[in-house]
Amino acid sequence: DREPLTLPGSLTADDRLEIMDLLARYAYAMDDTDPQAFLACFIADAEMDIGYRTVKGEAEMREFADYFAAKPGRPWYHHITTISIEGDADQARSRSYMLMTDLDGEGRTRHAGCCNYLDEFVKQNGRWLFAKHTVVV
Repeated sequence: DREPLTLPGSLTADDRLEIMDLLARYAYAMDDTDPQAFLACFIADAEMDIGYRTVKGEAEMREFADYFAAKPGRPWYHHITTISIEGDADQARSRSYMLMTDLDGEGRTRHAGCCNYLDEFVKQNGRWLFAKHTVVV
């Protein structure tokens, strides 16, 4: 269980939509095997814990992005839903569900996995970015 985030002020509707758009850009970057788009979702010293691996900082994030882009088994589709966001004008966090699907040998969609995302965001130069991305199964 996570403690409620207590920050002064509140997020605007635009902030919430921008964070949701960031989550979508992250999913598309992963599914489209686009390391540059993936890296553009994170601050330079971001941390990512995906359960079996933790990476931190620009060099490790770049190595992970290249590794993930080269993984076989495409196409994969990340579906991020049930997004709860709290924070203020400068920092926020969210909890969401991620369901992954892929295609079987006959082109039919099948369930490939699911987890929770626990994310922390910061606003830099007017843009929301991931500061920490955590996957919890």
